Amino acid sequence: VVVLGSGWAAHALLKVADTYKIRLICVSPTNHFVFTP
Repeated sequence: VVVLGSGWAAHALLKVADTYKIRLICVSPTNHFVFTP
């Protein structure tokens, strides 16, 4: 599974995905996650 972007949805998916069953690749223009309230 290729995840495009690193927003809230991508973070939630990467957190709960079963990495023993699927291979995950996250493609994002930034290498960090920014939370600005």
